Amino acid sequence: MDAITIIIGIGCFIAGVLYGEMRQNLKFAQKIMTDPEGMIETINKVQSEIKRLQAEERIEVQGLPKDSVEVRIEQVGEQYYVYRVDNEQFLGQGPSRDQVLVEASKRLGNKNLWAKDSAQVSQTT
Repeated sequence: MDAITIIIGIGCFIAGVLYGEMRQNLKFAQKIMTDPEGMIETINKVQSEIKRLQAEERIEVQGLPKDSVEVRIEQVGEQYYVYRVDNEQFLGQGPSRDQVLVEASKRLGNKNLWAKDSAQVSQTT
């Protein structure tokens, strides 16, 4: 009897959560249909707040801190090459991933470097 009560209780809880979520979605859709200008105004307020926070450097843009540069590392044969992702600027070459990151760091100064870990070797030789 206790197991059945627990199962019924869990089922009621799940049904309640689903009903509540469905009801909220319907209320949201009704709000959009009855007051689209108000929703557009709310969206514009959110966008302006995001821009304000970006200007104050309180949030990151594209997931990277302001003082960082995303780089791409290629391996061609036994040689590694590093490029900036944003403008494809060549930053250095070397015999290892670590060495090309050191070379890129020398060229960029006090910037943090971000590189995706890729085991894929370039097919150009």
